[in-house]
Amino acid sequence: MARDDAEAVRWYLKAAEQGIAVAQSNLGTMYRLGQGVAQDFANALNWYWQAAEQNDAKAQSNLGFMYGQGLGVARDDFEAAAWYRMAAEQGLAQAQHNLGVIYDKGVGISQDVAEAENWYRKAAAQGHGDSVTILALAESERQDFREGKLKSAPVAAGDDGPGLGIVVAIILVVIALGAIAALVVRRRRRKALGDYDL
Repeated sequence: MARDDAEAVRWYLKAAEQGIAVAQSNLGTMYRLGQGVAQDFANALNWYWQAAEQNDAKAQSNLGFMYGQGLGVARDDFEAAAWYRMAAEQGLAQAQHNLGVIYDKGVGISQDVAEAENWYRKAAAQGHGDSVTILALAESERQDFREGKLKSAPVAAGDDGPGLGIVVAIILVVIALGAIAALVVRRRRRKALGDYDL
């Protein structure tokens, strides 16, 4: 079946008008990206707001993005951070990563590398690839410093916790095992449906 964005917008609108938060959030994304409708940041903000008021984490994260980029509103990094935090505290990995970036760079809030690493770890634990990469690079810098390859300590080098390298390795193994399991399930499903061209 061919993808029909305009039809998706029609159904999202019906559900969104009934107060269904996920439909409101999805409709906001359709307006933000201009999928199935003309791109309209004001409408995107409207639908994200309605969903965010119902604690929809994706809508909250998307409001963070809109404020952080100045899409349909004046750019406001502090407001972006506040929305990302609401979504991150609900466990949304992308928001956790984005909040980590904000703390890492000190955008809209005071720079706090330890807090950034805390949010990167939470996102990485859910398999967020960019957070895993950032943590791996940070551990590599720490290792280089311990081995004397760096002349100055990387920021937050004092965190010798449980060994970030081990944590990252475990996360990567879990992600790989999850991907293998998903592949096995897809192959079994395709075989059951009679698609033997695996």
